[in-house]
Amino acid sequence: MDKEDKKKYIRLIRSKDSKILKELSPFMIMGWQMVLTIVLCGILGWWLDKQFDTKPWLLIGFLFFGVFAAMVSFLKTAANYNKKKNNKI
Repeated sequence: MDKEDKKKYIRLIRSKDSKILKELSPFMIMGWQMVLTIVLCGILGWWLDKQFDTKPWLLIGFLFFGVFAAMVSFLKTAANYNKKKNNKI
């Protein structure tokens, strides 16, 4: 394999890698998005419980809301990805 063939091979691998990363990027972000949504809602519920002395009801309520919001966001992202994938075919 000469230098030109190696360069072509490297370009081919890089283009395939970037294509794969573009397709996977929404899914790599979704995990962090779900965790942050739940954690931030939990922190907000905990803080409100301290302010209004309602332990643990607001914490529980906001955690349920965080899980619900994270799942809705996850399902929307997955549905949009599926639509885009079907439109390409």
